[in-house]
Amino acid sequence: RETMRAHGIEDADSTARLMITRVLKIPMAQVLSQTEPIKPSQAQMLAQCLARRLKGEPIQYILGEADFYGLTFCVTPSVLIPRMDTETLVLKALENAPRQGKVLDVCTGSGCIALAIKHERPDCEVQATDISAEALKVAKDNGQRLGLDVGWHCGDLCAPVKTQQFDVIVSNPPYISETEYRQLSPLVREYEPPLALLAGAKGLDVYERLIMQADDCLKVGGWLGLEIGSTQAQDVMRLLRQAGLKEIGMKEDLSGLPRVVHGRKG
Repeated sequence: RETMRAHGIEDADSTARLMITRVLKIPMAQVLSQTEPIKPSQAQMLAQCLARRLKGEPIQYILGEADFYGLTFCVTPSVLIPRMDTETLVLKALENAPRQGKVLDVCTGSGCIALAIKHERPDCEVQATDISAEALKVAKDNGQRLGLDVGWHCGDLCAPVKTQQFDVIVSNPPYISETEYRQLSPLVREYEPPLALLAGAKGLDVYERLIMQADDCLKVGGWLGLEIGSTQAQDVMRLLRQAGLKEIGMKEDLSGLPRVVHGRKG
């Protein structure tokens, strides 16, 4: 922790705890009460993890896993690191999904949204798409490891399932503008996949295509939920209105920032 602090790493305390508990494979309470020295092999692994973190690599990629909605997901540089803010989208999907409903997760990445929904609602049929074959492999592996049955489809947005109809469609799509991308933290810009982040000059390119495709795949009365950047609520709500969706609204994350825009197909 002190080494990371000396290098200006802001989350030094939480990263140190995560690194130690995952490498030693014991809970923090046991770490604090343990009197025996750690094994040389464990000390070596910790030193290697620390060296990578000091170079700027995110701890989730170093450990190869990240926690989301009470589940642990394997992550690689082919997928975005799951973030707590995105749990807001899962909550909205669970709120709108009818019993034994059909749910689609577009741009699934690690599969964290689709799998969290399936874990909470095993009665629902959940499917997911991603344009990246590498990302989809990570998602499939997560589904197998968690024992959750999700249908995985490789392709652009809703195209792989365009003949199907869903009760709920959710997505955390790329929504970073070119200007914002240049200003991102190196932790994100230099390590997380640009394909999952960049969305044109204004960050709206994917929304414009996705909303029209999703409208075609929604049942009448079905709901669309989209994660957004904190300044994009009005622009994305306008796109939903232009597509003819009703009951358009916005849901804030735990920090009080706009995080999810949603609408119903009338």
